[in-house]
Amino acid sequence: KLQGCRPFAWFLKRFQKIYVDGGMIPSEVFMLQEESSGRCLYFQGHAGTSGAGQEGATLEPCTEQDDRFFWHLGNADHRTHKCCGGLRAWNTDQCLAGGQGGGKAIAGSC
Repeated sequence: KLQGCRPFAWFLKRFQKIYVDGGMIPSEVFMLQEESSGRCLYFQGHAGTSGAGQEGATLEPCTEQDDRFFWHLGNADHRTHKCCGGLRAWNTDQCLAGGQGGGKAIAGSC
Protein backbone atom coordinates (compact mmCIF):
# COMPACT_ATOMS: atom_id res chain seq x y z
CA LYS A 1 0.00 0.00 0.00
CA LEU A 2 1.34 3.40 -0.96
CA GLN A 3 1.60 5.89 1.84
CA GLY A 4 -1.39 8.24 1.90
CA CYS A 5 -3.41 6.25 -0.65
CA ARG A 6 -6.94 5.19 0.17
CA PRO A 7 -8.44 1.79 -0.68
CA PHE A 8 -10.60 1.56 -3.81
CA ALA A 9 -13.70 0.87 -1.67
CA TRP A 10 -13.28 4.34 -0.14
CA PHE A 11 -13.61 5.95 -3.59
CA LEU A 12 -16.71 3.89 -4.40
CA LYS A 13 -18.33 5.02 -1.16
CA ARG A 14 -17.13 8.62 -1.53
CA PHE A 15 -18.53 8.85 -5.07
CA GLN A 16 -21.57 6.65 -4.43
CA LYS A 17 -23.90 9.05 -6.28
CA ILE A 18 -21.93 8.46 -9.47
CA TYR A 19 -21.07 4.77 -9.26
CA VAL A 20 -23.89 3.16 -7.27
CA ASP A 21 -26.83 5.56 -7.53
CA GLY A 22 -25.98 6.23 -11.19
CA GLY A 23 -26.10 2.51 -12.01
CA MET A 24 -22.49 2.20 -13.16
CA ILE A 25 -21.99 -0.76 -10.84
CA PRO A 26 -25.02 -2.97 -11.46
CA SER A 27 -26.39 -5.45 -8.96
CA GLU A 28 -27.36 -7.69 -11.90
CA VAL A 29 -27.15 -7.89 -15.69
CA PHE A 30 -29.80 -9.47 -17.90
CA MET A 31 -30.84 -10.16 -21.48
CA LEU A 32 -33.96 -8.60 -23.04
CA GLN A 33 -35.90 -11.05 -25.20
CA GLU A 34 -38.68 -10.04 -27.59
CA GLU A 35 -41.55 -12.50 -27.09
CA SER A 36 -42.84 -13.09 -30.62
CA SER A 37 -39.47 -13.60 -32.36
CA GLY A 38 -37.50 -14.99 -29.42
CA ARG A 39 -34.62 -12.68 -30.38
CA CYS A 40 -32.67 -10.60 -27.86
CA LEU A 41 -31.62 -6.97 -27.84
CA TYR A 42 -28.01 -6.78 -29.04
CA PHE A 43 -25.80 -3.72 -28.49
CA GLN A 44 -23.79 -3.12 -31.68
CA GLY A 45 -20.94 -1.16 -30.09
CA HIS A 46 -17.94 -2.32 -28.10
CA ALA A 47 -17.15 -2.33 -24.39
CA GLY A 48 -15.95 0.94 -22.89
CA THR A 49 -16.59 4.47 -24.04
CA SER A 50 -18.15 5.03 -27.46
CA GLY A 51 -16.05 7.18 -29.75
CA ALA A 52 -19.10 7.97 -31.89
CA GLY A 53 -21.30 9.00 -28.96
CA GLN A 54 -24.07 6.66 -30.04
CA GLU A 55 -24.40 3.09 -31.24
CA GLY A 56 -27.14 0.90 -32.63
CA ALA A 57 -29.05 -1.94 -31.04
CA THR A 58 -30.91 -4.67 -32.92
CA LEU A 59 -32.74 -7.91 -32.24
CA GLU A 60 -30.49 -10.92 -32.87
CA PRO A 61 -30.53 -14.65 -31.99
CA CYS A 62 -29.81 -14.86 -28.25
CA THR A 63 -26.54 -16.19 -26.86
CA GLU A 64 -25.17 -15.88 -23.35
CA GLN A 65 -21.62 -16.19 -24.74
CA ASP A 66 -21.65 -12.62 -26.10
CA ASP A 67 -21.64 -9.85 -23.49
CA ARG A 68 -23.16 -7.38 -26.00
CA PHE A 69 -26.52 -9.05 -25.26
CA PHE A 70 -26.40 -8.02 -21.60
CA TRP A 71 -28.03 -4.90 -20.17
CA HIS A 72 -28.59 -3.49 -16.70
CA LEU A 73 -30.49 -0.71 -15.01
CA GLY A 74 -28.56 2.54 -15.18
CA ASN A 75 -28.65 6.32 -14.94
CA ALA A 76 -29.84 8.16 -11.89
CA ASP A 77 -33.51 9.05 -12.17
CA HIS A 78 -33.75 12.80 -12.81
CA ARG A 79 -36.58 13.20 -10.30
CA THR A 80 -35.38 11.06 -7.39
CA HIS A 81 -31.61 11.11 -8.12
CA LYS A 82 -31.55 7.38 -7.33
CA CYS A 83 -30.87 4.49 -9.65
CA CYS A 84 -32.31 3.83 -12.15
CA GLY A 85 -34.00 5.76 -14.91
CA GLY A 86 -32.86 3.79 -17.95
CA LEU A 87 -31.21 0.73 -19.49
CA ARG A 88 -27.43 0.66 -19.97
CA ALA A 89 -25.53 -1.73 -22.24
CA TRP A 90 -23.26 -3.80 -19.98
CA ASN A 91 -19.71 -2.45 -19.59
CA THR A 92 -20.32 0.65 -21.74
CA ASP A 93 -21.24 4.32 -21.42
CA GLN A 94 -24.33 3.77 -23.60
CA CYS A 95 -27.98 3.85 -22.51
CA LEU A 96 -30.95 2.84 -24.62
CA ALA A 97 -32.31 6.07 -26.09
CA GLY A 98 -35.24 4.86 -28.20
CA GLY A 99 -36.34 3.43 -31.48
CA GLN A 100 -35.58 4.44 -35.02
CA GLY A 101 -37.22 3.45 -38.29
CA GLY A 102 -36.43 0.04 -39.75
CA GLY A 103 -36.56 -1.86 -36.47
CA LYS A 104 -33.33 -0.41 -35.12
CA ALA A 105 -32.85 1.15 -31.69
CA ILE A 106 -30.28 3.75 -30.67
CA ALA A 107 -28.09 3.85 -27.57
CA GLY A 108 -26.44 7.12 -26.60
CA SER A 109 -24.06 8.35 -23.92
CA CYS A 110 -25.66 8.10 -20.51
